[in-house]
Amino acid sequence: MLITSQSGHWPAEDAVLRIGALTPAGAIDLLIQLSLDTDRRSAEALAADLGRLPLALSQAGSFTRANGIDLATYLRLYQARSSELNADAQPPDYPHTVATTWQLAIGRLPPSAAALLNLLSFYASDAIPLSLLLAGVPETIDLPVAVGPQLRPLLADELTRRRAVGVLHGHSLITGAGADNVTVHRLVQAVTLDRLRALSEAGAWAEAAHSLVVAAMPPCDSVTAASLSTWNVLRAHVRKLLDILPLEQAPVLVTRRDVACWTGYAGDPAMARDLLRDLLPVCEQVLGGEHPATLATCHELAYWTGHAGDPAMARDLLRDLLPVRERALGAEHPATLTTRHDLASWTGHAGNPVAARDQVRELLTTGERALSTEHPAVLAVWSTLARLTGETGDAAAARDLFAELLPVRQRVLGLEHPRTLLVESHLAYWTGQAGNPAGARDLLAELLPVRVRILGAEHPVTLSTCHDVAVWTGRAGDAAGARDLLVELLPIRERVLGVEHPDAVETRDALDYWRAQVV
Repeated sequence: MLITSQSGHWPAEDAVLRIGALTPAGAIDLLIQLSLDTDRRSAEALAADLGRLPLALSQAGSFTRANGIDLATYLRLYQARSSELNADAQPPDYPHTVATTWQLAIGRLPPSAAALLNLLSFYASDAIPLSLLLAGVPETIDLPVAVGPQLRPLLADELTRRRAVGVLHGHSLITGAGADNVTVHRLVQAVTLDRLRALSEAGAWAEAAHSLVVAAMPPCDSVTAASLSTWNVLRAHVRKLLDILPLEQAPVLVTRRDVACWTGYAGDPAMARDLLRDLLPVCEQVLGGEHPATLATCHELAYWTGHAGDPAMARDLLRDLLPVRERALGAEHPATLTTRHDLASWTGHAGNPVAARDQVRELLTTGERALSTEHPAVLAVWSTLARLTGETGDAAAARDLFAELLPVRQRVLGLEHPRTLLVESHLAYWTGQAGNPAGARDLLAELLPVRVRILGAEHPVTLSTCHDVAVWTGRAGDAAGARDLLVELLPIRERVLGVEHPDAVETRDALDYWRAQVV
C-alpha cells in the first residue's frame, strides 16, 4: 500500500520516502516532455525559478502546451507575473494549482506557526538561522504595531518557537526543522508573500524581518572571526530583504551601508566601494547632505575607495568631507577626528608621507586632549604616525613606535582584534626595514596562523601575509625557501583575485626575482 501525504510526521521513519525537488536534469526533462519545446536553456532557467518542484514544473509545462507558447515566453511571463501563473493552469492529473495547494496548508496553521512562516518568507529560502534571528532578542526591539503581538510570543518563549517549527514541519512547509537552520521552498515563500500583499500586510512583516536581522548583525566596528562567521550566515538573508524593502527608508539605508562595509571586510573592497558609491546619492536625496548617516556613508566610500586601490581619490573624498563634518558635528567630535586621521593616512598612501606625518602628529595631540590616550581612535592615529615615520625615512623609530603601541592595543582591543593584528604586521615590516629580516620573518610566521584562523586561508589579507612571509624569508638569506613559498602562493592568489590583480602581479614578480636568486 502506498500512501501520499504532505505530513512531515510519520511514526515509522524507515518506511517513509521523502519526495523533494527533482534533480536539475530531471526537472529540465519534465518541462521539455510536457511542453514539447526542446529549448533546454530556457527549461533550465525556468526549473531554477520554480525550485524544481514537481507540481510547479507540471503546471508550467501544461500551461505552455495548452496555450501554444514556448518555454522562453513562459519564463519571461513568470518572472513578471509569477503570482498569477502560480494560481493558474491546473495540472491535468491533480486537483489543485501550486498556489491553492500551499494555501490549503497555510490556512490550517495556528497563529504562532502562521506568524513564523510569514516572517521566514522574507529571508533567503535556504539555511535560515532561527536561533540567531529569534533567540535572545531584546524585549525592547522595535516591531511594527500590526505584527508585534503575533511575533513577540515566538521571541519570548522557546517552547512556543519550537512548537511553531514543529507545526510547519508537520505540514511540509519547511524542512530541516532543527534548532539552527530551516529551509522554506521558494514557492511556499512566494505564495505566502502574495497572500500578505493581498491583505496589505507585507510591508509590516518586511519591517519586522528587517528589525530582527539587524539585531542579529554584528557591528561593523568589530571585525573578528566570530563576527565574520555571523555575517556569512546572515548575508544572503539581508540581501533578500534589501531587494524587498523600499530603498528610501532611513533604517534601510543604514543597513545597505553596513552590508557594503561587511562586503569589504569579507575580502571585496571594490564591491564595497561600488555599493557605497551607488548608495551615497540616495542618502543625500532622502536624508540630506549633512545627515550623520549620509556623512558616515561618504566616509566609508572614501575608506573602501582607498582599499580598492585608489588612495588619491580616497584622500580627495575625505578632504571634501572634513569641512562638512566640522560644520555639522564640531571640530573635536570623534567622527570629525576620524575623518582627519583618515585624510592624513590616505595623503601618505597617495605619495606625500611628509605632509601626512605632520598632519597626524598635530592630530595626535588634539585626540589625546579631546578623547583619551587609549581611546581606539587615538590608538589609530598613533599607528598611522608610526607608519608615516618609517615612510619618511626612520625605520628604526617606526619599529619602536609600533613595539610600544602593540601591548596597548592588545590590552584595549584584544589580542586578535583586526587592528591589533595590523600593528603586528606593521611591526614585522619595520623590523625588517630596520635591518632585521629574520626577525620580520619570524613575527609574520607567528601572525599567519592567526590570520588563517580568523579570516580563512584564502582571505586577501591572509594571502598578503603569506606573501610577506615569503619575501622576508628570502631577505633573511633563504632564496630557495622564498621561491617555494611563492610557487605555492601564486596559483591561489591568481584564482582568488584574478591573474591581473595587482597582488597577483606582485607575487608573480617576486617569484621571478627569487627564482633568479637561487644558486
